[in-house]
Amino acid sequence: MHLDFQIAAEVKMSAETSMGTDITEEDLMHINTLANRVEELVEYRANLAEYLKVRMKAVAPNLTYMVGEVIGARLMAHSGSLLNLSKQPASTIQILGAEKALFRALKTKSHTPKYGLLFHAALVGQAPPKLKGKISRVLAAKLSLCVRVDALTEAAEAAATAAGGKAAEEVASPALSEPTVAISCRRYVENKLLQLEQQQNSGKKHFYCKPH
Repeated sequence: MHLDFQIAAEVKMSAETSMGTDITEEDLMHINTLANRVEELVEYRANLAEYLKVRMKAVAPNLTYMVGEVIGARLMAHSGSLLNLSKQPASTIQILGAEKALFRALKTKSHTPKYGLLFHAALVGQAPPKLKGKISRVLAAKLSLCVRVDALTEAAEAAATAAGGKAAEEVASPALSEPTVAISCRRYVENKLLQLEQQQNSGKKHFYCKPH
């Protein structure tokens, strides 16, 4: 594992100033074994992240473009499959991952959750706290459209592959793996967020405006 210069200097300084004892050969062997295992786990995680990125872009390009490969994969895993996710309404997609909070709210007759896994999406994360609920609802509505496009494309590819021949070549076109729908959907959500922020800021200015 390669350490940058600053971390190496800090380790060296700690070694010179800390109170300690000599390291035996057995201790050093265990330390090296543990360090190698950590390095292997870091490398495995990086490889797994790259694999997930490639697979999600191939299986669900529109979903991945909207919320990223990690959240997209979690949404699919939570629903069972891409096809099952495409059958969910926007209101369900919005609170996927918050089922316990939803049932607790229904039982206690309190406020229901406004988001589940979508809370970690970049579009929701960059929204102000008071607008996160509205943006998650808008994002879920556009996600339901994107997921259905991905699911239908995947179904068409499977059918064409089973048929073979020219149909498989046409469906396997690179154009179908591009997030064409998600580009316009993401732009809509971004514009909606900007619009809501402007309305919120103008409302604050109006509220604090002194009467003439």
